[in-house]
Amino acid sequence: MKHHPFVIAFLIFTAFIPGCKKNDNLQTLTGTIVDTGSPALDGCGWLFQVGDTFYHPVNLSEQFQKNGITVSVIFEALNDEYHCGFVPPGTPGHPKIKIRSITPK
Repeated sequence: MKHHPFVIAFLIFTAFIPGCKKNDNLQTLTGTIVDTGSPALDGCGWLFQVGDTFYHPVNLSEQFQKNGITVSVIFEALNDEYHCGFVPPGTPGHPKIKIRSITPK
Protein backbone atom coordinates (compact mmCIF):
# COMPACT_ATOMS: atom_id res chain seq x y z
CA MET A 1 0.00 0.00 0.00
CA LYS A 2 1.40 3.36 -1.02
CA HIS A 3 1.06 6.24 1.49
CA HIS A 4 0.37 9.68 0.16
CA PRO A 5 2.43 12.56 1.60
CA PHE A 6 -0.79 14.36 2.58
CA VAL A 7 -1.97 11.43 4.70
CA ILE A 8 1.38 11.15 6.45
CA ALA A 9 1.52 14.91 7.10
CA PHE A 10 -2.05 14.83 8.45
CA LEU A 11 -1.23 11.99 10.85
CA ILE A 12 1.88 13.77 12.12
CA PHE A 13 -0.06 17.02 12.58
CA THR A 14 -2.90 15.36 14.51
CA ALA A 15 -0.40 13.62 16.78
CA PHE A 16 0.69 17.04 18.10
CA ILE A 17 -2.79 18.46 18.75
CA PRO A 18 -3.10 17.04 22.30
CA GLY A 19 0.15 18.86 23.17
CA CYS A 20 -1.39 22.23 22.34
CA LYS A 21 -3.00 23.59 25.47
CA LYS A 22 -5.74 26.16 25.19
CA ASN A 23 -5.94 28.23 28.35
CA ASP A 24 -9.51 29.11 29.23
CA ASN A 25 -8.37 30.49 32.59
CA LEU A 26 -7.38 33.91 31.22
CA GLN A 27 -8.91 37.03 32.75
CA THR A 28 -8.70 40.70 31.80
CA LEU A 29 -8.76 43.42 34.46
CA THR A 30 -7.80 47.08 34.69
CA GLY A 31 -6.10 48.24 37.86
CA THR A 32 -3.10 49.96 39.41
CA ILE A 33 0.48 48.84 39.91
CA VAL A 34 1.43 49.42 43.55
CA ASP A 35 4.88 49.35 45.16
CA THR A 36 4.31 48.07 48.69
CA GLY A 37 7.99 48.14 49.61
CA SER A 38 10.80 45.64 49.55
CA PRO A 39 9.95 42.12 50.72
CA ALA A 40 13.30 42.17 52.53
CA LEU A 41 11.86 44.95 54.72
CA ASP A 42 8.46 43.29 55.27
CA GLY A 43 6.84 44.83 52.20
CA CYS A 44 5.13 42.79 49.49
CA GLY A 45 6.99 44.17 46.48
CA TRP A 46 5.03 45.01 43.34
CA LEU A 47 1.32 44.20 43.39
CA PHE A 48 -1.54 44.70 40.95
CA GLN A 49 -4.53 46.31 42.70
CA VAL A 50 -8.11 46.05 41.45
CA GLY A 51 -10.52 47.64 43.92
CA ASP A 52 -9.81 46.08 47.31
CA THR A 53 -8.06 43.03 45.82
CA PHE A 54 -4.29 42.82 45.45
CA TYR A 55 -2.71 40.30 43.07
CA HIS A 56 0.95 39.25 43.05
CA PRO A 57 2.22 39.13 39.45
CA VAL A 58 5.04 36.59 39.23
CA ASN A 59 6.39 38.13 36.02
CA LEU A 60 5.83 41.90 36.13
CA SER A 61 8.35 43.36 33.67
CA GLU A 62 10.64 46.13 34.85
CA GLN A 63 9.12 48.66 32.44
CA PHE A 64 5.81 48.44 34.36
CA GLN A 65 7.35 48.61 37.83
CA LYS A 66 6.13 52.19 38.35
CA ASN A 67 4.05 53.02 41.40
CA GLY A 68 0.55 54.27 40.65
CA ILE A 69 0.32 53.54 36.91
CA THR A 70 -2.99 52.24 35.60
CA VAL A 71 -2.76 49.20 33.35
CA SER A 72 -4.94 46.64 31.65
CA VAL A 73 -3.73 43.10 32.28
CA ILE A 74 -4.59 39.79 30.67
CA PHE A 75 -3.47 37.14 33.11
CA GLU A 76 -3.70 33.54 34.18
CA ALA A 77 -4.70 32.96 37.80
CA LEU A 78 -2.26 30.55 39.44
CA ASN A 79 -3.27 28.10 42.14
CA ASP A 80 -1.06 29.70 44.76
CA GLU A 81 -0.92 32.65 47.14
CA TYR A 82 1.87 35.08 47.95
CA HIS A 83 2.46 35.70 51.66
CA CYS A 84 4.60 38.62 52.76
CA GLY A 85 5.39 40.75 55.78
CA PHE A 86 4.47 39.92 59.34
CA VAL A 87 0.94 38.55 59.26
CA PRO A 88 -0.80 36.21 61.68
CA PRO A 89 -0.81 32.52 60.70
CA GLY A 90 -3.82 31.61 58.60
CA THR A 91 -4.06 35.06 57.02
CA PRO A 92 -4.89 34.68 53.32
CA GLY A 93 -2.18 35.76 50.93
CA HIS A 94 -2.39 37.64 47.65
CA PRO A 95 -3.45 35.50 44.67
CA LYS A 96 -0.52 34.86 42.32
CA ILE A 97 -1.02 35.66 38.64
CA LYS A 98 1.03 35.18 35.48
CA ILE A 99 0.74 38.15 33.13
CA ARG A 100 0.16 37.26 29.47
CA SER A 101 -0.29 40.85 28.25
CA ILE A 102 -0.08 44.26 29.89
CA THR A 103 -0.85 47.69 28.43
CA PRO A 104 -0.84 51.15 30.03
CA LYS A 105 -4.14 53.01 30.24
